[in-house]
Amino acid sequence: MTRTVKALLIGGTALLILAVLAIFLVVRYVSANKDRLMARADEVRSAGVSFGKSRGESECVAEALGRYRGDRSLMGAVRARVWLSGCLESSSPEPSFCANVPRDDEITRTVAWRIAQCAQRGMEGDSRCPNILAEVQTYCEGDRRARKVSPPRGDGAG
Repeated sequence: MTRTVKALLIGGTALLILAVLAIFLVVRYVSANKDRLMARADEVRSAGVSFGKSRGESECVAEALGRYRGDRSLMGAVRARVWLSGCLESSSPEPSFCANVPRDDEITRTVAWRIAQCAQRGMEGDSRCPNILAEVQTYCEGDRRARKVSPPRGDGAG
């Protein structure tokens, strides 16, 4: 075995060990703090619900991404997505909000749409922005929006 191959094997093994260790530590942290993290997520989501009660869907997206701009960390992105979920739930529907949003299972269109949306909002190349916008797809495909746009009708019997 050449010296280069040995060095690559040792380096690769060291990186693998570090990755496994990092995953273990994250899992351990989340397990130890799950109640506190869930309570915080509920607070963030409730704040989104409160904001959305007097806003339209597009305002929720703009505000969520604005909040993310203020904290571009991984946790900032998670908070922005959780907040956006609550905001969209209580927001007023806009007729064309979901018109160009691809279904989540349309992989190529999804990637292109998310990247384009982030670029339009001045976050081109940001790796976390597309994950926040995934919430828009979840919302547009889901029952929450469908109920807002076409609420259930009574059968007229009474």
